[in-house]
Amino acid sequence: MNHGAEPITERTILTNKILRNFLYKTTIDGLSNIEINQIKMWIIPQKTENDDSYEINSGYYESMINQVLDELTNAGYLHYNFGDGIEDNDEKLFSLTKVGLDYASRIDNKNNYSEV
Repeated sequence: MNHGAEPITERTILTNKILRNFLYKTTIDGLSNIEINQIKMWIIPQKTENDDSYEINSGYYESMINQVLDELTNAGYLHYNFGDGIEDNDEKLFSLTKVGLDYASRIDNKNNYSEV
């Protein structure tokens, strides 16, 4: 039962998934800056080679991702800068802040997931 706890919403799930992926990419893969397109690949279901019935509203997912990234940035969990334009087409590059790293670690430990 949910006694006074916040309901788990799509946004909560999306936020946790994004933060946990950042945690994994930062601590395991050693990446510090992650492009928006990489983040979208974590979330938006991809069409498979033989999937003729692929129908998805990618605009919905992109809108949710942008809202969550804005919230995480405003909360101080993520920081962004713009790339140099040579390899990344001047896209926003996101990275975890120290506060974000601590929060993502708590989420990961609470859920005790071994993989993202």
